[in-house]
Amino acid sequence: MVAVLVASVGCATARRGPPPLPPLGTQGEVYVYALPLEREGERLSFTVEAVSLRRQDGSELPLQVKQRELGGAEAGRQRLVAWGRVPPGDYTGLAVTVGAATLVRGGEPARLMVEPTPSRLELGFRVAAGTAAVIWAALDGRASIRGDYAFSPALQVTLAPQTPPQVTLYCTNSASASVTAIDRHAHLVTGVVPVGDTPLGIALDRVASRAYIALSREDRIEILDTAANARASRIRLAPGDGPAELALAADGTLVAVNVRSRTVSFVDPVAMSERGRVSVGDAPAGLRVDRPGQRAYVANRATGTVTVLDVPNRAVVGTIATDAEPLWVDLSRDGTRLYVVHRGSAYLGVFALPSLAPLAHPYVGLGATAVKVDPRTDLLYLSRGDERRISVYDPISFQPLDQIDVPGVVSRMVIDDAENTLLALMPERGAIAVLDLTSRKLLAEIAVGDAPFGLAFVGERL
Repeated sequence: MVAVLVASVGCATARRGPPPLPPLGTQGEVYVYALPLEREGERLSFTVEAVSLRRQDGSELPLQVKQRELGGAEAGRQRLVAWGRVPPGDYTGLAVTVGAATLVRGGEPARLMVEPTPSRLELGFRVAAGTAAVIWAALDGRASIRGDYAFSPALQVTLAPQTPPQVTLYCTNSASASVTAIDRHAHLVTGVVPVGDTPLGIALDRVASRAYIALSREDRIEILDTAANARASRIRLAPGDGPAELALAADGTLVAVNVRSRTVSFVDPVAMSERGRVSVGDAPAGLRVDRPGQRAYVANRATGTVTVLDVPNRAVVGTIATDAEPLWVDLSRDGTRLYVVHRGSAYLGVFALPSLAPLAHPYVGLGATAVKVDPRTDLLYLSRGDERRISVYDPISFQPLDQIDVPGVVSRMVIDDAENTLLALMPERGAIAVLDLTSRKLLAEIAVGDAPFGLAFVGERL
């Protein structure tokens, strides 16, 4: 079901991954993240064989190891080491078993002797039902190496601190039934909020300290209290809607694209009720609301159209015929051009606003997956499903100016105005790439949940 929904809303790059998880219910969750190695970083590599939670009675509860190889070339970034759904209750720490370790000396890797017994780490914490605990594990690389021949992990574990909402990046994980909270400045995961079934699109209300999340399989919108990183309430939509993309207009209207019912709902988030709805095309996907909050544009993948909506009056005011399988839309800096990328066409659609007349049809290559306009420069960033890079296009000539290498195929891009970075979502890798817009280099890769779908934060450059 998740695969069908993700394909319907334009994540055409998704591949087979782990089966989707049901909502957490009465269990708890634990995530163990390894912090970046500060000492012996790229010289040291080791494997994690097992991670367990320690109970007060001395028994241990095994977690699923998500990342076995640590250190080496990726020593400078945070990694998700282990995860598990566990009974709620009190725990006293972790037990970590290392399988092998190597240290580069004189340019050549040398195998180290490893302690065969697990390292037992003290950390008293409680996991409540329906919540998740994020644990940071910091390794002192120098203290872990004894005499250049033996390795015994010197680990310190702590609960991750909660990041203030103003600097938090939120990522929905459609197959993990959760939302990951990330410190945008430090590029570190600091929290996970379990939510309902198949969370997809997300929108933030900074004034109300709320996040709205589309629960596709439940036909509801989850409301999160971002100040507490906790679930607050839900807004019910019509049965069979299948909400996917969300956007918050300037007047406070929540615009929800419903994939299964082929409609768009206009929701009053204060009254927590729908105020109107309109029909759009088949398999509606990408959603973009303009900066004044007057117009919304919905790409209808199966119909080959873009529906133009009047948000204040909750009405359809136009339809644009496009090439096959439009996936994403975005607007030029001055709002006079609409860009459309297509899964089934090698050409970019460029349309005049408000007339909706076609302006240009430049070649950009087959298999586009996302487009993002930088309002500061008007440059277009475009990704394709057949390559691990983002192409940068001039908005006048539509000629490629540069390319940015990324670790995986990109499904969505947003720009962090304060950090001047491009955040690229990579569903296959379960990660977010952080790219510097000045140097166009990879700054970080942040591991999140399975089948990540939506990104939102305060300070997005729109």
